[in-house]
Amino acid sequence: MITVRTSDSASLMIVMYMTSPSIYLDYCVIANFAESPVLGNRFRDILFQTNGTICLSLVHLMEVSGLGLGPTYSEIKSFLCSLENKFVVLDFNPDAVIERERAGNNFPALEPELTKAIIEHWDGLSPLSFSILLNGLQKFPQFQSEWKQIQAKQKSAFKKMFDDARVEFKNNSSVKNNLLNSDCPDPRIHGTTEYVYCQLRRECIKTNDNFNPSDGPDFFHSVVAFSHTGFVVLDKKWARRLRAIQVPTKCAKIFATNEYNLFFNAVTT
Repeated sequence: MITVRTSDSASLMIVMYMTSPSIYLDYCVIANFAESPVLGNRFRDILFQTNGTICLSLVHLMEVSGLGLGPTYSEIKSFLCSLENKFVVLDFNPDAVIERERAGNNFPALEPELTKAIIEHWDGLSPLSFSILLNGLQKFPQFQSEWKQIQAKQKSAFKKMFDDARVEFKNNSSVKNNLLNSDCPDPRIHGTTEYVYCQLRRECIKTNDNFNPSDGPDFFHSVVAFSHTGFVVLDKKWARRLRAIQVPTKCAKIFATNEYNLFFNAVTT
């Protein structure tokens, strides 16, 4: 949840914290909820009744802002704005989260700097909602352009890395044995994110699923959201991959896009 305090004598103060249940929805899930009043209203009612938090990321911001001012953009923006201030922004980069987690940060998955930079453009009068992030982000066209260029490079580089690792796994017995038998970092010592990162990377290498360019950002935000929220709803491929790994009990409960009713029931139980 985000609250902002302003006064004539004090600088802008942004307070960002997660209340339970904390929920991460894949972008495709947000689009489904925005398009369907039945699903969207049910989710919103549950979020308000439980005083929960929806966890968003830069991936969401860039996906929505890149839609253009069409009906899909309007539906998604309206839906997210209807959730008012019951959201936080997660850092989708697991390496950055791992670094903060190892440093003992109490909330390593939150992305305060980007949130602060965007909310600084708030007029202080309009309701505090997701629209502030979108409006603020639109004031940084150079940031959006740079992000798209970085994302394009990361997608191709990440796909190549996994493709190469898969070839080695299939054709080199020593590489295969090392991948399957080596221990991932102990989550009790190094934190949950690094352990999940290791386990999910291993699963993506040994599985026969195709690894597409778009899977890079999905991999990143799946690691962070799964490690630091209570519930995640992802597309079926990533839900299946996360369910296949051994994880600490405090990780999120996983649901796929064909399990919305199960997800709603689990959150309210």
